[in-house]
Amino acid sequence: MKDFVHTEIGPKVTRTEARVDMLVWIVGIALTMYMGIFIAGGIQLYLLNGRVGAMEQSISTISKGVGELQLKKASENAADPQNIEEVSVS
Repeated sequence: MKDFVHTEIGPKVTRTEARVDMLVWIVGIALTMYMGIFIAGGIQLYLLNGRVGAMEQSISTISKGVGELQLKKASENAADPQNIEEVSVS
């Protein structure tokens, strides 16, 4: 029985341990890569949020300026009924 364990089971256990060690390394590397991708994606989303916020603020400022220009243009010919309607809607 002792010889059977040393000649048959011992090498199989050794090979199995080696495969488990290799699997642990592969899983560890894969998890590290996935975490890196996840973190990089999160950073990009955070930066994109900042850019979108800045764009919203710029659009608001531009919209306000366009509205003021429309009112100024309408006031140049105040007797025109279309201009009166446009000013009263604004």
